[in-house]
Amino acid sequence: MEHSSSNDSDTWPLVPTVEAVVPSWNGASILHYALDSLARQDYPKLSVTLVDNGSDDDTVRIVGERWPTVRVLRLPKNTGFAYATNYGIARSSADLLALINNDVELDPSWVSEMVETLNHHPMAGSATGRMLRWHNRTTIDNIGLVCHWDGSCGPLAAGLDDDGTYDHPRTVFGACAGAGVYRRTAFELVGNFDETFVTYVEDVDWSFRAQQLRLECRYVPSALSYHLGSSTGTRLGARKFYLYVKNSCTLILKNWPAWALAKYWQSIFWRLGSLARRSVREDHVLTYCAAILHVLRSLPDTRRQRRVIQRSATATQSELIAVVEPERRFRHQQSK
Repeated sequence: MEHSSSNDSDTWPLVPTVEAVVPSWNGASILHYALDSLARQDYPKLSVTLVDNGSDDDTVRIVGERWPTVRVLRLPKNTGFAYATNYGIARSSADLLALINNDVELDPSWVSEMVETLNHHPMAGSATGRMLRWHNRTTIDNIGLVCHWDGSCGPLAAGLDDDGTYDHPRTVFGACAGAGVYRRTAFELVGNFDETFVTYVEDVDWSFRAQQLRLECRYVPSALSYHLGSSTGTRLGARKFYLYVKNSCTLILKNWPAWALAKYWQSIFWRLGSLARRSVREDHVLTYCAAILHVLRSLPDTRRQRRVIQRSATATQSELIAVVEPERRFRHQQSK
């Protein structure tokens, strides 16, 4: 991605084309949240693609009848979020990619607000909005992603009251892939979502790689969306815990620079111990062991990925420290 300090239009068209990519697995009963709200968007250059991830419900028929302008890409089986999303991205030629979960409702100006922000911030590779809980719209679901040096990560500000604390635009660690907008050129630089993650933490992994290349993520508080809930995650059972443990470990091994591993290794091992204790409480000990075993068996591939990532990284230690884990400092300052 080339950047210019003279004029945003030198870097990015003022009215870029946007394609919304909506991965869905057996989501026929909830698709109206995302697709109806996308149909109401006030942005003039928006197209919508639904990636049907091997559904065995009536998704394809219902979309064809109710939303005939939506392009449907069918996969023969459930491949996971990362693969389905990459599949949709690869088949799009739009300037910007809006990744939308099938259980997210968008305000009519959501796309416009995100595009305006990216037009004004050419160094940003992605943008994320203010997502609230669908059933309680005074509670924040996320304002992007947060990542800590011990490997813990997830939605930023989740469960907090929408009390004005997060009313101002800012840079954040990364965009939630359930409702985020990305430049196509950012994917060309960073690469796609890691398909070995299947689902969970794949957007954190992508965001860390983007931060290593100095691609900012902008938080857009005026871009409102509403999250119904983890309609897919609740069907995964113990596999959800397996994927979280496996992917969190792989995230660290791939992305943490050598100085970070040396500085934070105690925190990392403490976090692994915390997950082990959780596995005992929740009767997931075998699941935890299987996840760790998978990480160990995958070390040769992970090392190869790590070499590529670390060789191309341009961010300095101080730049990474400024964006990884800043929320703990921010919350501490707010409480004084």
